Amino acid sequence: FRFMISARVLRTCIPSEIVDQLLINEEIHQGVVDATVMVTDIRGYTTLSESRTPLQVLQLLNDYHTDTVALYQEFGGYVLTYQGDAQIILFGHPKRLKDPARQAVLAAQAASGAVERLRARWQLPADQQFNVGAGICSGPVIIADLGAEHREYTVIGELVRKCHKLQSQSQILAANIIMDEETYDRCQQKPEVERRENVTIEGLSEPTTVYVTDLVPSSS
Repeated sequence: FRFMISARVLRTCIPSEIVDQLLINEEIHQGVVDATVMVTDIRGYTTLSESRTPLQVLQLLNDYHTDTVALYQEFGGYVLTYQGDAQIILFGHPKRLKDPARQAVLAAQAASGAVERLRARWQLPADQQFNVGAGICSGPVIIADLGAEHREYTVIGELVRKCHKLQSQSQILAANIIMDEETYDRCQQKPEVERRENVTIEGLSEPTTVYVTDLVPSSS
């Protein structure tokens, strides 16, 4: 019974496939894999938290993570890291997906729907900004089992850094979902997007082409 409970708790922290490997003492794969990474962040989080107590903010974050993580899992994604209101989600590893790039885009779009439900649940005023910005990139990433006694199964590498940079541009580009060219090219079923060329993104050495969707309506 304790074994079953322990396995269930582990599956809430790391992918089930990795838990199964741990339970039979298999070595966890570490190194370079090909996958799609999504980094998300709450737009309006600072304003949302300013008028609430720390406990109320914690409850909001728990509601948000609970609802969005369930959606990501429906599309085959694994949330590997939480950083306050930010999330890093992996598609295509360790579970293989037929179209991980497309699944990531669909998951990000579904998160926008979750935001609207949360807005109603929290009774936010109409002028309160609250949405999810997502950066999605595809390519080689490094799977790492970091730490000693306190370990973290996560993903690192230049692609993850690029995801963070794209995600940070969602307000500037007036779009909640921003993907790199590789992600769009890999989508077997192309999403409806707007292509933007020669976009300068702080932290990237050269202008790049991005594809945006879930556009933010103009406030004017």
